[in-house]
Amino acid sequence: MNRKRIFTIVFIGIITIAVAAPVSWAGSRAQHRLEGVAIGIGALILTKAIIDQHRSDTTVVIPADHHYGHRRPHQRPAGYWEVQKKWVPAEYKKVWNPGHYNRRGKWRPGRWINIEAEPGHWSKRRVWRPYH
Repeated sequence: MNRKRIFTIVFIGIITIAVAAPVSWAGSRAQHRLEGVAIGIGALILTKAIIDQHRSDTTVVIPADHHYGHRRPHQRPAGYWEVQKKWVPAEYKKVWNPGHYNRRGKWRPGRWINIEAEPGHWSKRRVWRPYH
C-alpha cells in the first residue's frame, strides 16, 4: 500500500472514532457551539483536500517538442471496413482406443482413432479497405 492509502485509512478511522464518541463528552451546548462549528468546518476542509489529492494522482507529461494549437488532426485515408468471413476447419486429436468388448460381447482390438478437439467454425475479421 502506498502512503496516501494508509494515511486515508487511518484518517477515516480517527474520524469514525471521533463521531462514535458519546455525546456527553461535548459539554454544554451553548458554551461550545462556536467551537463545534469551527471543528466541523475544519474537518470538511481537510476531507476535501484528501479527496482532491486522490483525484489528482495522474501526472500529465507534455513532450518538449509539443506546440500548443499547431497540431494537425489525424486524418484516416478514405475507405471502408469490410467483414471477411473464413471457415476454420475442425481440429482433430489422434488417441489410442484400447481393446474392449462391444455391446454384442464381441472383442474389438485396440486402434488409433481421431477425436474432434475443436469443432469447425466461421471466423469474422474486420479489414480496412482504402478507396483506389
